[in-house]
Amino acid sequence: MLRGSAAWAYSAPAPAASEQEPPICLTFRDHWTPPLNTKSFSFNKILRSDALTLENLRELTACRAQAYESTTVTADERLSWIQRYYALLSNFGSKAAAMDGNNEEALQFEWTSPLGGSPATFYRVKGVVAEQAMACVTYAAALERQAYSLAADIAQHDVEQLKNMPEQHVAAAGLYRRAAGVYEYAADEYIDQLTGPRQSDRPAELRQGMPSVLAKLALGQAQAVTAHRAQVKGASPAVLASLYCGAIDLFEEASHQIRSNDDLKQTSESLRKALALSSNHNTVKAWQAMAAQEAAESNLGVACANLQEAQKLAQESCQVAQGKSDWQQLFQNELSLISDLMTVYDRERQIVYFQAIAQHLSKLPQGKVLVKSAKFEPLQLQHELG
Repeated sequence: MLRGSAAWAYSAPAPAASEQEPPICLTFRDHWTPPLNTKSFSFNKILRSDALTLENLRELTACRAQAYESTTVTADERLSWIQRYYALLSNFGSKAAAMDGNNEEALQFEWTSPLGGSPATFYRVKGVVAEQAMACVTYAAALERQAYSLAADIAQHDVEQLKNMPEQHVAAAGLYRRAAGVYEYAADEYIDQLTGPRQSDRPAELRQGMPSVLAKLALGQAQAVTAHRAQVKGASPAVLASLYCGAIDLFEEASHQIRSNDDLKQTSESLRKALALSSNHNTVKAWQAMAAQEAAESNLGVACANLQEAQKLAQESCQVAQGKSDWQQLFQNELSLISDLMTVYDRERQIVYFQAIAQHLSKLPQGKVLVKSAKFEPLQLQHELG
């Protein structure tokens, strides 16, 4: 029985299963913690305030260290620490007005900027608002990290197993949607309100427009997971193609936002490639779906032409992905599935239908986006600082 991505219904016999199902989506890790890094900051050694006790400041310091500096915490634990740090920091921000000017000047944090192509350069981030924005960005990235883990687990199961595991797709897509909501919250509440320094002097993660790009990236992944779930449930190839085209639209929108925003000119090549290859991957899936649609309608010549288009794009993407072994493997696995399908379709085309490979392709359908960001609800502390 054909597994996962190639398991569309059509009239010809199904090719043999591949050993491993391709991952659902491309993994982009640059904004995770690490490689996004910060220097340690001691609230209790730097600040003096009548509004906060020494214990309060030590709690902030310890929580930040666990969130960003610890090398022993798990991904789930880091997510919880970042969430708590953001809550403490927000409470701390409400007390900041009671500080004198010297204390405010002391609130200078240092962060690297992988998304700006500067993973080893530290940028100085001044003030509570900017640090709150970074806490949101890192929290959203931690949510994405959990989503990637679930998506990778989904890829280890065949279609019959996944039919009994609907919660996996729902959970993965839900985490991506939550991440998108946090990015949007960071933009609205903090980044759009920052008055300094200049955009070019900030880490790329805090430049206007970047949260929107990251939100689109997360929603594109959520859409890809949703399309995969529809495939498992037996949706028609035409419907699947429209869902994958919806993911393409989201990734292309993110890429366009980078190209059209002067403040994002310094965006890393890695992020640009991740968006382009994510779009390509979903385009490959859409062409596979349209091939299955044509095969179901006995148009094997067009089906083979569609598969050739998918194959060409996957091969080109493998070249672009050089240096990223997991990205290359994603497309190599797709090429294996395409080869399996082409063997079956081509045999049917020649022996049963006597059709030549078509000189035209199917038209990809208009994208249908089913996902939207989930509203961010910050953690409420049981006790307040001060």
